[in-house]
Amino acid sequence: MIIYCVCYRLRVEVHDWNETYYVAEYSSFYIRDENDIFRLHVTGHSGNLSNALYTDTPSHFNHDGQPFSTYDRDNDGSPSANCAKIFGGGYWYNDCYISNPTGPYCQEDENHSKCMVWWDDDNRMFLRNITWSIRENRGDKLYDN
Repeated sequence: MIIYCVCYRLRVEVHDWNETYYVAEYSSFYIRDENDIFRLHVTGHSGNLSNALYTDTPSHFNHDGQPFSTYDRDNDGSPSANCAKIFGGGYWYNDCYISNPTGPYCQEDENHSKCMVWWDDDNRMFLRNITWSIRENRGDKLYDN
């Protein structure tokens, strides 16, 4: 369990179905405690993977600042839907997503609206795999070799 502390970095690594590799890094990452429904906070995006956790427009899709939702705990920002139930997994949904890493594993020609996806600018990127890694913030570098 991550405690309330602004002392972590997040690295998101994905491969699309063309085996193209993308990385996004966030210099600050933390999750609030149970009393705040495990609310997500991320800032400081860099990398060749788009920032699909926070966007200025439309802001109703932002994941940053959202509480965690599951099929049986509808905490998302959608006034008419339970996004976790519709899109296949627990996540920091708003109304509903610009990234959906907990959706089903499927290719573009399948049930595409519910697949594991990450929006890249105006295009939906269907993911072959995704990895989220966290690390304590100890300086400028995310990983030391």
